Amino acid sequence: GAKWLDFRSCPVIADVIRLNPMANSTNQHAKQEIDRSRKDQGIGLFWPMVALLIGCVLVILYAVIMPSIKRAAQFAVLTELEQMDLALENYKKENGIYPPNAESAEFARHLQTRLEEQDIKNLAAIDSLDEDEILLFWLGGVASTSLNNSKDESAYYIVDENRTTDVDADGFLEYTGNNNCVFILRDGRAMYKNRTSGNAISASEMRSKQRPNGG
Repeated sequence: GAKWLDFRSCPVIADVIRLNPMANSTNQHAKQEIDRSRKDQGIGLFWPMVALLIGCVLVILYAVIMPSIKRAAQFAVLTELEQMDLALENYKKENGIYPPNAESAEFARHLQTRLEEQDIKNLAAIDSLDEDEILLFWLGGVASTSLNNSKDESAYYIVDENRTTDVDADGFLEYTGNNNCVFILRDGRAMYKNRTSGNAISASEMRSKQRPNGG
């Protein structure tokens, strides 16, 4: 039968094909397209992998750092509570009693004793005092809303005025912490109260919780 001739087997024709600029150009273009496609695929996989890696690193950092940040914040609160308790002890040494709560029967009598020493600007609004405000009222630190001037050496405790608020707009200030919390006075002790839940904790209770097994 008839046999098909393979022109490529002919050395002369093979040389022609190999040396043909058009054929070479076509082959090179095809190779470049293949290389470009592989490169694009590599780039397409690279950035998602980078994003995934960054995400994993951030999750790990969050898990490691956040507990440390939380402990640091708790330590700062505990330190302030202890300093306030020390100020309350100094108050008792000088005045005979711990500063009374606003709703206590002792409040009016003790207030009258203190007013003989120093007046305040907001006396007319004294009935609006609540436990969120009474701590600064007795210990001082804010001149216009307490019995002591923040610049006076007689102040029992100096506060950061940038952290004071007046939620009920009665002229008496609260001393705030983080996450809607406020420092309060309750039964002669400084406490840290969550305004949302109403729960409050003292320095001794906070120290107890920080010990292993609460012991």
